[in-house]
Amino acid sequence: MSEQPNIKQLSDFIDSNPDPREQKRALAIMMWIEGVPCSKIQKILNVSAAFISQCKAKFIKNGVEDLRLKYRLFWSQGDKQN
Repeated sequence: MSEQPNIKQLSDFIDSNPDPREQKRALAIMMWIEGVPCSKIQKILNVSAAFISQCKAKFIKNGVEDLRLKYRLFWSQGDKQN
């Protein structure tokens, strides 16, 4: 990812009304980019410092895509549809 975080992409993601958990991650990143202290982000979003650090690391590494939830569907033999 580039040095400058893509604020437009992040803002578009927040505006797209994602899952509340994804939105909380994105809001934490947006606040961090805007210079809001970690302690204030924690209080506003009711999250831990570790949560904010994990979100920052994911965002810096791969952008908005890494803020999305990763779902895996597992089907048992009886649940498979023909």
